[in-house]
Amino acid sequence: MYALERTVDAFKRFGVKKTKGYELIEAGLFPAPIKPNERPSRVPSQEVDALIAATISGVGEEYIIKLILGFRNQRAVLATKQEVL
Repeated sequence: MYALERTVDAFKRFGVKKTKGYELIEAGLFPAPIKPNERPSRVPSQEVDALIAATISGVGEEYIIKLILGFRNQRAVLATKQEVL
């Protein structure tokens, strides 16, 4: 199960302001938020944790983009499995 955190809180943990955070999302360098209901958009905490760990380890932008694409693929697989149920 995914633990979700508010997108703005995820930006704070990553050390960027809201505007920069959304620029990173557009560039494919930060996990895209989801909107599970009427509440503010959320980001899976483990995706932010993995992004922070990768950034600290000094990997390049190309690796980060692949990491984010992997998150998107995992979400798509999970969504497909839920539709089947």
